[in-house]
Amino acid sequence: MTKNINLIGIGDNGWDSLSLQVQELIANSKSLFGGTRHIQNLPSHITAHTHPWKSPLAHNIPDIQAAPQPVSILASGNPMWHGIGKLLLQHFPLKNINIIPSPSSFDLACARLGWPLEQTTPISLHHLPPRTLLPHLFKNRRIITLTRNASTLLEVAEILVEQNLGHINLTVLEHLGSSQERILSCSPRVWLKKQNPVADLHCLAFHIPENWEHALPLFGLHDNLFSHDNNITKTPFRALTLASLAFQPHAVLWDIGAGSGSVSIEWARMGGQAFPIEQKSKRFQNILLNIEKFGVSNLVKPIQGSAPESCFNLPKPHAIFIGGGLAKNPQLFAFCQQNILPHGRIVANAVTLESEKILLDIHAQNGGSLSQIHLSSAQKISTLHGWKPSMPLIQYVFTASS
Repeated sequence: MTKNINLIGIGDNGWDSLSLQVQELIANSKSLFGGTRHIQNLPSHITAHTHPWKSPLAHNIPDIQAAPQPVSILASGNPMWHGIGKLLLQHFPLKNINIIPSPSSFDLACARLGWPLEQTTPISLHHLPPRTLLPHLFKNRRIITLTRNASTLLEVAEILVEQNLGHINLTVLEHLGSSQERILSCSPRVWLKKQNPVADLHCLAFHIPENWEHALPLFGLHDNLFSHDNNITKTPFRALTLASLAFQPHAVLWDIGAGSGSVSIEWARMGGQAFPIEQKSKRFQNILLNIEKFGVSNLVKPIQGSAPESCFNLPKPHAIFIGGGLAKNPQLFAFCQQNILPHGRIVANAVTLESEKILLDIHAQNGGSLSQIHLSSAQKISTLHGWKPSMPLIQYVFTASS
């Protein structure tokens, strides 16, 4: 079948960045979609009817579907990397789309800096708050990020200073691949003092040193890092809980009776999507504070309410953590069992006798695994030390069938 949509990546130097074959595809198109700057820079012999992008991008889909064919769509760099390619493939079959990428800003930045592609982390802040950068900050990590506009530089610089990285090299790469290309480097502290503006079209690059003292672990965050009222799944138990939930990247978690939201925060920092559900107002406010502190607003969507009422419109979960609420609603597990995706995990923790009894009954009826977990920590006793046990935790783990 003839591919009637050409999805074409174009460099910052516009028409000159395209091969003769791609230029011919555009010249033979009847309809042309793209950003205003891409369309304005086309040569005069292009006669296709042009459609500058509407915002948001999804509003352009009906126009593309109705446009005379063949259609050419111009996108910056590689349209399959934080580009329109993903959206198009949700509405058109791949067999109808001819995807022709150009080097992305990420590719060009790595080339200019001499950074190996496979050892560099790409991030886009084009449509996300700059604080969503935080979960990506680890020792000895190279990061290149797309930006929204000129102000993103100062926002990122402020975050790096806040994270005790104000001394590292922060590189601005403007208009990569064009005659206006410019590369500037200095520390985040110096960038915050500069008055010279940078171009809206730029990306940022920095390398976090190996000896950074303030790096957080991927998971297992200390309790003291969270805002909480002592209703928190303590660090060792949280690590065991996350292991029992069998995390997978991009998986959806329902965190019922979320308390401080610590399990949701850790889930999101590893790359999952979490929906913490908490009824009490003060605890819900703590969840909001923790989301902001750890920069996971794009992945953690808190809900103030109770389960199951607050769950009806949520995406189906790959995992469910029941940290509270069983004693007040013994039927909560049955609801979770009905809604968990095939092969998903339900993990329920209990510390009270009432909740323990419910878990014993659930285990007897549904199978799964049941564990009693004891933890003791060394505490000072006068001039010596001894073991102080915490309350035992009962953990029930259920794996859904296909």
